[in-house]
Amino acid sequence: MKMRSIMACLCLASWAAAAPVGDAKNWKLAFDDDFSGKVLDQNKWGYNYPWGSIHNHMAYMDPAHVRVADGKLVIRAVPERHPKATDTAKFEGKVLKVPYQAGAVHTKGKFDFTFGYAEARLKVPKGRGFWPAFWLLPTDGGWPPEIDVMEILTSNPKRSHVALHYGKSWRDHKSHGRWAERLPDLSADFHDYGVHWTADFIDFYLDGKSVHRVTDRAAIKMAEKPMYLLINLAVGAWEKTPDDTTVWNNNYYEVDWVKVWKPAK
Repeated sequence: MKMRSIMACLCLASWAAAAPVGDAKNWKLAFDDDFSGKVLDQNKWGYNYPWGSIHNHMAYMDPAHVRVADGKLVIRAVPERHPKATDTAKFEGKVLKVPYQAGAVHTKGKFDFTFGYAEARLKVPKGRGFWPAFWLLPTDGGWPPEIDVMEILTSNPKRSHVALHYGKSWRDHKSHGRWAERLPDLSADFHDYGVHWTADFIDFYLDGKSVHRVTDRAAIKMAEKPMYLLINLAVGAWEKTPDDTTVWNNNYYEVDWVKVWKPAK
């Protein structure tokens, strides 16, 4: 969730099929959650961030804001300061206040992979103030690399951001990033966000169509390590700070399913 973007223009239709790119015979399903139970499957997911409840935005993560209902993972944000929150979040070198709460889940310690196709069907909240994301981080705890499959700043719901962050350390990291814009309102319905990760390229997909391809093999090599999945609802920071127009009630980040395929060979 640290990208710099360049612009692309792409118009897409809704995509409903859950399938990896290319010939299905080349893939084997390695991870699958359709959230059909009544609670989060903690054999697959952990709550919050692996390092705690605070990251680079203005919300404190709390499991109370994550639930499974009606076949979906549902994450909400609330305009209340958590009693354990501290104003220690940082974004682009600036210290942020943390007056909100939200939720996050991850698969660290439960599932990771190197190379494959990861996809999730997601619906983001509407209106100003939110920064939902679907991304990958290395299991070894280092940064970079990072692969951002989807980041949306909800004040502009017709634009989706993707990126590969790479480098020898956080001090000298670089990014291959792009955004697709002039899209349908992504907060109005579910859409499929995917990434095809290989040793030669990383292809980002929205509703079954490629929106960006990274072919810098040196950069991709730096990301060649096991990575886990994260899904989180951030507030403010890169996105505009919530204001009186922000909708808090019944305005959720929803996940229909998450799947990862690995190469069959």
